[in-house]
Amino acid sequence: MVEIGDSVSVSGEEFEKIISTFVTRMGFTVESSERLMDGSVEFVAKTTNPMGGKVTSLIRASPYSRPVVKEDVQSLYESMLKHNAVRAAYITTSEFSPDAEEASRELPLSLINKFHITDSLGSRGYGMDKEFTSSLEKFGLAEKYFQGVEQAFVPSRSPEDAKKYFESKGKKKNFLGNVVSADIPIHIRLRYAPVGVFKFVSVKDVWTGSQELRKVERRDHLFLNLSSLDLYYIMQMRKKNITETTLNVSDVIKKINSLPEDSKTFLMYLMQHGDLLTEDLESVDLTILKNKKVIQTYEGDKPKVAKDWTDMAEQMLEGLLDTVYVVIDELVSGLSSMGEGAKKDEDKPKKKVEAYVVMPDTYEGIYDLWGFMEAERGRKIDSDVDSIAYSSGSQVPLLSAILKASVSCEGIIFLPYYRAKYMNPASKKITKYEILFAPKFKKSAVKEEAVDKKGKSVGPRITGRKDFAQQPYRVIR
Repeated sequence: MVEIGDSVSVSGEEFEKIISTFVTRMGFTVESSERLMDGSVEFVAKTTNPMGGKVTSLIRASPYSRPVVKEDVQSLYESMLKHNAVRAAYITTSEFSPDAEEASRELPLSLINKFHITDSLGSRGYGMDKEFTSSLEKFGLAEKYFQGVEQAFVPSRSPEDAKKYFESKGKKKNFLGNVVSADIPIHIRLRYAPVGVFKFVSVKDVWTGSQELRKVERRDHLFLNLSSLDLYYIMQMRKKNITETTLNVSDVIKKINSLPEDSKTFLMYLMQHGDLLTEDLESVDLTILKNKKVIQTYEGDKPKVAKDWTDMAEQMLEGLLDTVYVVIDELVSGLSSMGEGAKKDEDKPKKKVEAYVVMPDTYEGIYDLWGFMEAERGRKIDSDVDSIAYSSGSQVPLLSAILKASVSCEGIIFLPYYRAKYMNPASKKITKYEILFAPKFKKSAVKEEAVDKKGKSVGPRITGRKDFAQQPYRVIR
């Protein structure tokens, strides 16, 4: 057994087979393969040039999680010369060190990491059947870079700023505000979360003010952490003449994925097909879904989702009025029937159950981080990346059901954050972990300086952007 990138254990034969399939799909004919001492596999492959001649290439694939370094690249080049090959490629389920990338620029070598596999096939017009796609997902090879290149959002805080933040979080104060003890933050590291960028398109019928039925299309992007399943979104709050913008996190996708498989399947059915009569669900256990608060039962008219405190107050008032109406209705019914009882059971509203998955946009959350935050090519050197625990493909059906839209993943982008481990100075024991997400907002989203009531500067303040993105809604018919 070998360990692939994100701690996925597979047999050497499985790994060799999937890479051989990839090489074949890229237009090569595999003539031979050899298992090396370190578990890597080398393929001698040939293609035909425009003149009809055969061109030999050497392809080495490594299934290990350690980065490929300069010495590995030099070893491949020496093997390429030995096989009289004119070019070579190095495929890894991990990543390449900066010195390996530098060495490859002077040699006829291509470096392919796990995010290049599907992108390479797609850019050349090669399709993938479900079996091949499933194999790539199993081995952590089914993802690609957003827009075809490695990108990361830019961190807004320096390591020194992060240290000050974590030190303040470790302090414990009494009711007078005096510091009584402090846990010490140690091992403060800049890390990156692999975030899937999902595009979704939905169409909805909307009546205009002139009573014309129009089809309105919504196009948007959604950013989902493929390590933790945290869903990121932007919230804007108006304060006087300033619109403050913050990055927020929702656990709604994580909560649904944590359900038992049968409960999750039933919830997705409800989202796709609408409500069902509870009397038809005697064999279905709804307890888990009720406890997770992802379904609701009702009688009569379907309850609306409250978007703010005003809506909540109105719903509470409506609920009280409904109770009064029910009491009056039963009283009148009893009088009209001269004591013979209320309405027959078949006349009463049937109890129904429906999916109740509240997404951030219900409360005016904005999903498209791309319009708000700065991004750059590559990541900071010597920073760690969280492993991908959930493939983007596995989340597409769920997102499609929730959003009632056509959903596709456009690739991976990396979101920076700092993580600190805390230690009690007296006992020397680890007490907790804290993280700090601090992405840099675009300049057009930041006011140069903000001041408090006394006119004292309190640093930059995030403000709303007028041009942050193209309008996501448009009339299509």
